[in-house]
Amino acid sequence: GTTAHSRMAELSVVVDRLGEIFTNCDRNGDGVVNKRELILACRQHPDVASFWGVSSQIRQEDGSRDALERKFQEIDGNDDRAISWT
Repeated sequence: GTTAHSRMAELSVVVDRLGEIFTNCDRNGDGVVNKRELILACRQHPDVASFWGVSSQIRQEDGSRDALERKFQEIDGNDDRAISWT
């Protein structure tokens, strides 16, 4: 079975990866990610788009923009139009 130590190590890897993704998205370094920053990060970093489960080719015409909008709203728990790391 897994030990508490190995679970903590796994969690640490996940948190580190989330931090990398957040940093890739936070273009201006203000500690929050707005929708525009998320779109740019997904377009420039296919691994970021894959992590969020959206296309890296985000366009209004094919529904990929709507999919990203829905994902953003899911993540933005307090409806302040930004995703924060804290």
